[in-house]
Amino acid sequence: MNDLGKDGAVAYHEGMHSISTPIAGLEGAPEGSALNEAQGDLWAYTITDAEAIGEYSVKGKGYRQLFRNAGRDPESLAYIRSVHSTLKYSQLGTDGGQFEEHRDGEIFVATMWDLRDLFIKAWPQKQFLRPAFIDGQPTRQISLGQEMWERDFLGSLYILGLTAPDTFVKARDAMIEADRILYPADPTDLNSVGQHEALIWQVYASHEIGLHAQAPLGGRQTVSTAVPQFALDQPHLGAPQGVRVEPASAKTLRVSWQPLDGAFAYEVFKRRKGTAGQRQFGGVKDREYFDGDLRTTGWSHVAYVTGTSYVDQGVVQEFFAPAGIKSTNDAAGFNEMFDTEYAVRTININPNRQMGFGDLSGSASLSFSYADVTNAVQAALSNATFANGKFEFDQTLRNNGVPGADSNAYAPVDFQILSISNPSVTVADSDNGGDGRGRPASFVFNQTLAAGQVSAPRHFVFNDPYAQMFTFDALVTARVRGASVPANGSQGYDGDGGGRREINLSSVTDTYQGLIVTGLAGTNRVNGVDYVDVPFVARPNSFGVQGTLDAIGGSVDLDFQLLDDQGRVLATSGSLGPQEELGGSIVPGRTYVYRVVGYANGPAQFTITSEQFLLNAGGSGQSGSSSASGFGAPVKGVSVPALRVRFTVNPLTKSVSTQLIK
Repeated sequence: MNDLGKDGAVAYHEGMHSISTPIAGLEGAPEGSALNEAQGDLWAYTITDAEAIGEYSVKGKGYRQLFRNAGRDPESLAYIRSVHSTLKYSQLGTDGGQFEEHRDGEIFVATMWDLRDLFIKAWPQKQFLRPAFIDGQPTRQISLGQEMWERDFLGSLYILGLTAPDTFVKARDAMIEADRILYPADPTDLNSVGQHEALIWQVYASHEIGLHAQAPLGGRQTVSTAVPQFALDQPHLGAPQGVRVEPASAKTLRVSWQPLDGAFAYEVFKRRKGTAGQRQFGGVKDREYFDGDLRTTGWSHVAYVTGTSYVDQGVVQEFFAPAGIKSTNDAAGFNEMFDTEYAVRTININPNRQMGFGDLSGSASLSFSYADVTNAVQAALSNATFANGKFEFDQTLRNNGVPGADSNAYAPVDFQILSISNPSVTVADSDNGGDGRGRPASFVFNQTLAAGQVSAPRHFVFNDPYAQMFTFDALVTARVRGASVPANGSQGYDGDGGGRREINLSSVTDTYQGLIVTGLAGTNRVNGVDYVDVPFVARPNSFGVQGTLDAIGGSVDLDFQLLDDQGRVLATSGSLGPQEELGGSIVPGRTYVYRVVGYANGPAQFTITSEQFLLNAGGSGQSGSSSASGFGAPVKGVSVPALRVRFTVNPLTKSVSTQLIK
């Protein structure tokens, strides 16, 4: 690294250890040491108004070379730590399953910095002076909000000095007690709440150190996003409307909404589609956490902002610059850009200085469809060989500009070999095991291709034992983004968490059976039908749904989608096997549709198991069943023209030519 002694924030951090640590003690594993590192960072940040520590130090050429040697991008090194860390209490001690004081301290830093930021935004009046950095004269102005936050923080350290061991939960309570002492709502009442008590509770809860949180026991902490009734009872505004999600860049998403009169700030949340009722981080092997709340909506805090938009740059932790929002599929088929939904709520200041937090807005996400992009994609082949009865080549795909809300071909880009002219030729190495004859052979390019971008190459192998010429027809599909659809309405957040350890969730399960008469997703149609729609109605008190599609029979490949009553795709599953799973948030009373898209060569039976999750429904779950079509005619079908490209292969000359066909 570069010289740490020349990095101003580092010097302040180390200096604060000698000042604050003797006051508070900050002892006890595993959280006392994490609090010790965090308070050093926080004082360095607030003194310098910086939002990162070690930006100079971490750019040392030796450290950057270590990253190059490990095959990592040295430009991903941004700082030693940042106030914008996205780590939450559920992620305590997950540095390889171990507690690490600097990394764990980021959780407390991010919590307290959010609190400082809201203090300053709520009370920005420049009423106090601090020493200037150059000459030490008291000429540097700070706001009333910063002054109050610093006094509360310092007061909390004195309170922590009265107890041991020190924990994040004790630090939360010390902050609340310091605010009661320094800024009582009623100075004549020794039991008065603090003027900022509701805000402190809400911010700590947003980082999962809420009402029911507990320090680690047996190595596992208890997380909570609940707040006490006092915070819930503060007057608040309605939910923001017109929430939209759009790409801000290739690796970021912009969330925007309509302003609401009386709101001074907003809180942005997100969650993975289909995870209503689940925490967003599941814990690590052998060191999971306990959940202190009876219920959760699954929404996870992202940021507090004062404007009407926010750009999500993805995960922030440790040394690394924001990781960005990934538009490719992970091993489980999760695509962060398209499979994430967002919601927003208001924050208002009441006359008594307590803050009210409103209900969440409706859920917003990127809309998309899996579309035929064959005519927008150009294939290029290289390194063709023929030996031992196998014809092989490398292939890249170039996006010439996909028609849609933008020109990107979003991952996964799927090159499907639908048919081969010569009965002795088959595909040998497809991703789904298809041979291009009895079943389509799929080659997935797990990349998002901007207009003009060329993919990484994929290797294709054909069994051609007699060295004969052949043609094969291929179809290219990709995610294509649709127009941004504003989300309206409102929904609840975790609130009081339903109390402690008495689960109050239920679910209702329905089953639907049907028959899809289809060819290859519209390219080989039977009776002009390429999909089946199965409608269902969201039950009272429902907030989410999980659907599982099972194909009945042998090598059947079906895709699965969830649509709203406007035909917008809310979730999709397109794995290579006979079973698909998806989920999403739903609004009681509205009609939704499961869409089954077929890749079988003939009629295929299917069963959909649909589980709706209910809040405050009481009792145990119920179940029922119904039939979409009784293995009869499809509910709904359409035929759409599909383009494909024909490849003519001559293994003797090692040449391949292409022709776009209907």
